[in-house]
Formats: sequence, structure tokens, C-alpha cells
Amino acid sequence: MNIGSMIGAGLSIFQGIQDKKAANKAARSSAAVSEKNARIIERDIDIATRQIQILRDNLSISNQRKSRGFSAVQARCGMCRWVAALQAEARRKMY
Repeated sequence: MNIGSMIGAGLSIFQGIQDKKAANKAARSSAAVSEKNARIIERDIDIATRQIQILRDNLSISNQRKSRGFSAVQARCGMCRWVAALQAEARRKMY
């Protein structure tokens, strides 16, 4: 084996080691980015869950206020009580 072949083989081995180091570094970076993305997704899911609960609570409060307001109007209006009775009877028949 001549000196040129030995230098070529040495450079080839050196290049292989450098490529492996670069691949390992890229893999570590990719894993770190993936982990960060997973944390962001989990945070977004938690935020969305809280938003859904807030919307449900707001809807419940809104429905309670509407019901109280409608009941107050019904109490003042005899015709409204008659209509409400018809609506209640229709609901009972449906279920």
C-alpha cells in the first residue's frame, strides 16, 4: 500500500466520523424540537379544554338569565302563561 492510499483511507475514515457526528447532532436537535412541539401541543389542548369549559359555563349562565327573564314576563302576562302551558304540554307529548 502506498502513502497516497493510506492518506485516502485515513481521510475516508475521518470523513465518516465527521458525518456520524453531524448525524448525531442533527438527531439530537430534531429530538429537542419534537419535545418542544409536544409540550406546545399539550399546552394548547389544556387551553382548549379550559376554553370549552368557560363556554359551557357562560352558556349555562346565559340560559339561566333568559329563563328568569322569560319567567318574569310570564308572571306579568296572563296570555304568556297560557302560551307557556301549551308549550309545556307539547313538550310532554314529545317526550
